[in-house]
Amino acid sequence: MSSWAAPWDGNYLPLLELPPDRRSVDFSTLLGSAVPSPQAARELATGQWLREHGLLAEEALQITSLYRADAELEGFARRDDWLWEVRVLHLGLGLDGVLWINSRTRAVKVLAPGR
Repeated sequence: MSSWAAPWDGNYLPLLELPPDRRSVDFSTLLGSAVPSPQAARELATGQWLREHGLLAEEALQITSLYRADAELEGFARRDDWLWEVRVLHLGLGLDGVLWINSRTRAVKVLAPGR
């Protein structure tokens, strides 16, 4: 019986959550960066979201992904920078916004509709 696995989508977060001796990726640049953990990313994202949009009682921020930039993203990231993705979920209604955080520079990009 063969086992089926979904194709890898580039999200390193599940690998980061493994014990260090089980990781197949070197996270040393991430762990030594300005935003080295999901908790640090959530704190930065929460502050940015509060400043720009306020936070509704029905909203929650969730760290959903960790990516490595494959190319320069002008004005935001260099190739191989670690990028956190944080989603702002409106409980029961869907997605209110997405924030991308550069772990090296602490730069934040916010994608959200105006309120």
